[in-house]
Amino acid sequence: MIKIFDNSVITSMGKEVISVDLLQYVKAQYTIFITDAVVTECMDSNDNSLIDIIQDFHVAVNKDERFLQLVELIKKIDNRLGPGETETIAASIMLTHLGVENYVVIDEALARKKVSKIHVNSKLTEILGSTIPKIKCTGTIGIVKHLRDKGVLPKEICQRIASDLKSSNFRVTDELLALIR
Repeated sequence: MIKIFDNSVITSMGKEVISVDLLQYVKAQYTIFITDAVVTECMDSNDNSLIDIIQDFHVAVNKDERFLQLVELIKKIDNRLGPGETETIAASIMLTHLGVENYVVIDEALARKKVSKIHVNSKLTEILGSTIPKIKCTGTIGIVKHLRDKGVLPKEICQRIASDLKSSNFRVTDELLALIR
C-alpha cells in the first residue's frame, strides 16, 4: 500500500515522536511517497534531521500536464493550502485515477476536509476525463491506530507515541489521542 506523505506527517513521525522510531515501523509496512514540493519544504527548512528522513522516500509522480492542472485546481479550491499539501493531494488523485491504491497522509484539518470532497468536483472530471473514487485520507493518528489494530505496534508503544505527540507542537485533541492509547 502506498502512503503519500505531506511534510507535516514527516515532521510528526520523524521529529515529534521521540521515544520510538515510528517511521521505521511505517516504512516496514508501506511504501512511502513524497512530492517535489514536500522535498523542497524539507530542504528549505535547513533541518538536517528532516532532510535525512526524506532520503529513503520515493518521489510520487512526474509533473505532467494533468498533474499541473490538478495542482492549479486544488489551489483554486482553497488557496490556503501549502505547496506540499497541494501536490500531495494531486499525487493521490493521479494514482487513484490510475487505479493504484493509496492514501494521502496529511495532518492539517483544512487539507483533509478538502480531500474528502475533491473527488466530486466537476473540473476534476474534465482534467482526468472520468470520475474517480473517493480519495483515501488519513493522518499520523490514523496510521498509528491502523498499525496498532494490525498488531504491528504494541499498546505500550502507542501510549508512548501519544505521550510524545501530546507534549510536542503537534495539535491534537485528547479524543484523537485516546484512539491510539
